[in-house]
Amino acid sequence: MKVQNMTGRTGGKVANQFIIDADNGDIYFQSYRTIIAKKSQSKIYLDINWDYSATTGKYRNQFLHENKAETERSPADWSLQWLWNQPQVSLVLSGMSALDQVQENLTSAGKSGIGSLTENDLQLVSHVKETYQDMALIPCTRCNYCLPCPEGVDIPRILKIYNDGIMYDKVETSKTDYNLWVPADAKGDNCVVCRECEEQCPQDIPISDWMAQIHKEYAG
Repeated sequence: MKVQNMTGRTGGKVANQFIIDADNGDIYFQSYRTIIAKKSQSKIYLDINWDYSATTGKYRNQFLHENKAETERSPADWSLQWLWNQPQVSLVLSGMSALDQVQENLTSAGKSGIGSLTENDLQLVSHVKETYQDMALIPCTRCNYCLPCPEGVDIPRILKIYNDGIMYDKVETSKTDYNLWVPADAKGDNCVVCRECEEQCPQDIPISDWMAQIHKEYAG
């Protein structure tokens, strides 16, 4: 195993930010005493805790070769701006459940327009999309169109728990979450394969098949 400090802009070593090259070919980014990210067999695994310091975030991005956005935006603002940037889009419907979300969306709308995103912005969005798709096994966006399930199965929650286990390399944690926090009457084994949810799913996910597989892998 080889451990080395990351380097700054001037080429000097940065304290408390490390690259760890394991003997099995995996490469880790460690900030202080915490493993933040891992590259393994062309896949990227990230720590589920995203509350990083600015320094950790900076060198995490460097480790992942990610660009920094020219303008800081919230995830919702990024999504809305991308839609408004499309010449084919004339109206955007956004779900909101709190006043601060309404205010944020109004502010976002006020600075929107076709061509408002820079080429760097678009490249960053494309990179994030590709990275997320590579990490997420099931392409669920949690739109909740699959609900309500006639049998009470908590479909979005189960899919998220399963995806999180794969994406963050924390399968055992996800198994615990499934068994402790998903009520018995909302687990995947309650699915009767009516496939009503699949008729509503914009992503064409074979939900019934996933419910059976996830419960088989995670129950007990």
